[in-house]
Amino acid sequence: MGKGGSASKTTSVERLGPLAATVPEPSKDITKGSIRASIPAHLFKRSYVHSLAHLAMDLVWVAGTWLLAMLAASMLPVGFAPLVWGAYWFYQGINLTALWVLAHECGHGGFTDSRLVNDAVGFLLHSALLTPYFSWAMTCAAPALAPHACTTGRRLHFVFNPACHLLSLQLLPAPS
Repeated sequence: MGKGGSASKTTSVERLGPLAATVPEPSKDITKGSIRASIPAHLFKRSYVHSLAHLAMDLVWVAGTWLLAMLAASMLPVGFAPLVWGAYWFYQGINLTALWVLAHECGHGGFTDSRLVNDAVGFLLHSALLTPYFSWAMTCAAPALAPHACTTGRRLHFVFNPACHLLSLQLLPAPS
C-alpha cells in the first residue's frame, strides 16, 4: 500500500503462518470444547512413568540449582555473594513454583489416575513448600464450585477454614 502501490489480498495463513489455519474464523467460534477437540486424544492419557519422570526432573533441577549456587559461592570472591544468591533465589523460585504447580495439579487429579498417588505426591510437595494441600484440594476442586471460580471472593471461596464457610456466608454482607 502507499503511493503507486497496490493492496495485496493476503490470507491469515500467509500473514500469521500455518498455525493460523488451525484456528476457525471468526474467533468468536473458539470455545473450550473446540480447543479440547483440537488436542490429540493421546495427550489426555495420564502415565505414571511420564508423571514421575517430570517430578524427578523438577527435583533434579532444584538440587542442581542449589549445588551450582553453592559451588559458585565457594569459588567466586566474597564480593560476588549477593549476585550469586540473588540469582539463586530468583531461579530457584521459578523451580519451586513449577513444583507447586505440579502439586496443585495433584489436587485436581491431573498427575496420575490414582487418587492415592496424587494425594501422596501433592501432600509431600505442598508440605515441603510449606503450603496446605488437603484444605486447598477440598475447596479448589469442590463439586459445588467450579475450580477457581471464586478465587477472589470472600463470600464464596474458602481455603484455610472450610468449616467456617457457612458462618462466613451469614456474617459477610452480600456483594452489591
